[in-house]
Amino acid sequence: MSDKGLLTKVVEEKLAASLDDLIKVGGVWESFDGIAFKLAISTLDDTLGEKVPEEYKVKIRDLISKIIEEEDYNTAVDMAFEFADELIDVPGLDDDMEAFIFEGMGKIAVAAIVALKKDQ
Repeated sequence: MSDKGLLTKVVEEKLAASLDDLIKVGGVWESFDGIAFKLAISTLDDTLGEKVPEEYKVKIRDLISKIIEEEDYNTAVDMAFEFADELIDVPGLDDDMEAFIFEGMGKIAVAAIVALKKDQ
């Protein structure tokens, strides 16, 4: 991870390994595709990450880390909806009501994720 990007080295490596497992190019190229995926992910991360305002980068990095490194989906959903609540102002609602609505949406999202996991 550089200061430009949003992904940690661990996240970049996990994503590259997942792509390497998913996409089989065969032959001698199979030895190099993991490195190519890592380079592509890092380049994309730096290019797109520098477009994200600095004040959001830490929260986005923490959120990505919760999902990919820690696989803590409940906390990640809570973090995502708290972040959305900070960014979105719903006209006609005070901050407490907005927080209540976003928290409720987060709980619904977690329940949906749990239900989907059970079906798999």
